[in-house]
Formats: sequence, structure tokens, C-alpha cells
Amino acid sequence: MLVWGREYRSVVINIVTNIENEFPTRKELVLITPRLFIREFALDDAEALYKIFSDPDVTKYVSWRPYITIGQAKSFILRVIGNQKRTPRTNYGLAVMLKTSKELIGYTSLQVNMANRSAEWGIFLKKEEWGNGLGTEVQSAMLNFGFEDLGLHRIWATCDPGNISSKRTMQKTGMKYEGYIRGNIWMPRNQTYRDSLLFSILNNECKK
Repeated sequence: MLVWGREYRSVVINIVTNIENEFPTRKELVLITPRLFIREFALDDAEALYKIFSDPDVTKYVSWRPYITIGQAKSFILRVIGNQKRTPRTNYGLAVMLKTSKELIGYTSLQVNMANRSAEWGIFLKKEEWGNGLGTEVQSAMLNFGFEDLGLHRIWATCDPGNISSKRTMQKTGMKYEGYIRGNIWMPRNQTYRDSLLFSILNNECKK
């Protein structure tokens, strides 16, 4: 059963028009879920993002090494901000923030291929927030945004075969397992290639 559909539709928006009290200086992309604001990045998010990307458990399954300086986080955010200004925009890198505490707890993205109306979805969450359903909540909002607002046909994602929680998150939101990709990502820290599991969902498979 898909969880991204009707229950999210009334709370996911793409342009800030009625929450000025929450973001008084922002007129940018914000997705709202029951527990989260998923919003554009600003440079003052660097410290919080550094704490996430410097955690070896959070970055265990990616090809790049954990951050060792806050300067790396600032450089990353500057690239993300640059993508905000591109026309047409094809990279949506967004900050995941708790509604209650306003704490930045993660990063999520859609990397769009306009020619095929498809996008790759990704996510990183602060370790302390694992296991409470926030990954599913983020993915549900991003699927809704991709299909409803961007008009995408297909959204896909991959994960390491050992990343059981990511696999479950994708299955919970209705993504279908497409296949096992052998040796597709070089892992410098292990000096070896890793495999990936491929999942995807099509617009017409989603619950309206």
C-alpha cells in the first residue's frame, strides 16, 4: 500500500504562501509533512549538515568519505544553492527539518532527467532519527512533489544490499525492486566496488 498519496496531498506544498510565521524571509520551495519541513538550504545550515555528513555511520554506504571540516559542508551547500538558481532546475537538494525543534536532521534530493521525465531520489538522516518513520515521510513527500508538481514519469533509487532500512523505506512507499546491479560504485575507503539494489515507481502506479 502506498503511503504518499491522499494523506499527504493536503500538507505538501511547493511555494510558501501561508507559513510566513515559520519562514519570514523565505519565498522558496518548502514541502510540509506531519512532522517535517523539507526546505531549501541556506549557508547557515553548514554546521548542522557537517554533523550529519561527518558521521561514519551515516556515510557508511556512499562512495565519499565522511566530512572532516565544516568547510566541506559549506562548499556542498554553495553548490546546492547554485542549483536552486538554474533554469530549468534539475537538482532539488533540500534540507529536512523537524517542525517541533526547527532542527536540521537530514538532506534529501531529486536529480531530474528532463528528457526522460525521471529522477533519482536520495536521502541522509541524522543517526539519532533513524527508526521512527521519518525516512518514509520524507520519501512520500518527495514522490508527491516529483509526480504532482514536476510531472515526472518515473522516480528511482538505489541502496547497498546491506542497507536493510533503506530497502524497507523504498518498499513501504510502493517502489518496486527492479534488479541487482553488480560492482557499480567504487568505495575508496574499502578499496573495492560495491553492488546496488535498484528500486523505482512510476507515476501511474501511485495512489491518487
